[in-house]
Amino acid sequence: KHINYALVESTRPMMYKALKYWGKKPHNIFRKYIENYTKENEIVLDAFAGSGITPLEAVQANRKAVAIDLNPVSTFMIKMLAKQLNYSKFGKYYSEILEKLTKKEKELGVFVTKCEKCGNTARVIGVHWDGNVPILVRYECSCTKGNQGKSPDDFDKQIIKKSDALEIPYWYPNDEFPKTDFFKSVRKGIGNQYYKLWTNRTLYLLSFLYKEIEEVEDEEIRDFFKFTFISMIHLATIMVSARRPKSKRPDSGSWGRPAFILPKSHMEQNPVVLFQRAVEDRQGIIKAKKSSEKLLASKVKIAKNFQELSDDKKDKNLLILTIDTLDLSKNIPENSIDYVLTDPPYGGLIQYFSLSSLWAIWLKHNNPKFEIPY
Repeated sequence: KHINYALVESTRPMMYKALKYWGKKPHNIFRKYIENYTKENEIVLDAFAGSGITPLEAVQANRKAVAIDLNPVSTFMIKMLAKQLNYSKFGKYYSEILEKLTKKEKELGVFVTKCEKCGNTARVIGVHWDGNVPILVRYECSCTKGNQGKSPDDFDKQIIKKSDALEIPYWYPNDEFPKTDFFKSVRKGIGNQYYKLWTNRTLYLLSFLYKEIEEVEDEEIRDFFKFTFISMIHLATIMVSARRPKSKRPDSGSWGRPAFILPKSHMEQNPVVLFQRAVEDRQGIIKAKKSSEKLLASKVKIAKNFQELSDDKKDKNLLILTIDTLDLSKNIPENSIDYVLTDPPYGGLIQYFSLSSLWAIWLKHNNPKFEIPY
């Protein structure tokens, strides 16, 4: 029977919350369509796969799936959600990287303040800015439980001045914004290059962290760390709006609009804290992978090509292709798909390439497959 009645979206599992992506679809509604219109082991195609809702729901429903997107960040995300994580290996590398990153943070001394209560040096969690003026310092100190807030004093202003003069010895992306209208306001506000979206001290620690990630020997674990990295770097930019006092969430920022924006009231966040959250917190990679393993179990078997996917003897059920959908017939044989469930981009309403470029400029270092084909 046709689904000709309303379906209500349910709460998304953590698997779908791990990385920001625009236009995420209601997983339970797409699952209902897949189960209603296909049988087990039939092949479902999403030609604009985005965050991977259709293919991942299809696999959970014991169907085979083809995920296609021209955006390399999209297909990377789907792979990372589908693959199993070796927690002990990941945890070992995480401890080592976090130790080095924390040591570098202390050595630099640019995310520090003086505690108003005890006068000791304390760690800065974030700074609220009004344009170019710092107006609130959020910090943690061992003398008090929970994070504290204070107005910036002369010590804080000297630290900011010192951090602006830091020379960064590690690689970071030097790409220019594409010359399209999408980037017009941000080019006018800060200049032509992406790296200006981060403050100097934030960029220093991010570039050090990315160096450490690229030195991870295990390729799969390295990819999971890159996934973790891109899940938090947008939150370290000056595009993050500081939440209003009445929200009572002064340590949480928001990049809510699908655009490159420069809000007057913005928040600068300590990237070390963001990295810890991206691994350990409620929407971190550990929770996301626990969620994906619970939902997908060990069901996912990634195919190298369509022939492998369609061969019942091969036991493969997911094919991920980073291709132009206009080239569909070069990669997928005619009359080979049982059901198409897709959600094409709405013209220029959401500019996925431009938004994803913030992540791609980092990922493409030593890996040209992440070059976005504008």
